[in-house]
Amino acid sequence: LFRSGEFFGEVSLVDDEPRSATSIAMEETELLGLFKADLIKLIDLDPRLASQILLHLSRVIGKRLRACNKAYHKLRFNDAK
Repeated sequence: LFRSGEFFGEVSLVDDEPRSATSIAMEETELLGLFKADLIKLIDLDPRLASQILLHLSRVIGKRLRACNKAYHKLRFNDAK
């Protein structure tokens, strides 16, 4: 579950593959979309802000990847026992 201020679909900002994330709101929700074209435009208009967004994005992707790796290893080694 996501809370206020969190985001999903970040991988689609950095690769050329189809989206891999889907979400369904469980209550009334406001969303803000940031698309790859928006990010590319922002890089030209405000490189400093774009860099801050990309750095934060990288941190979130890294954190989520570490969590996936941890879950994978837990499942793998628990199944081996």
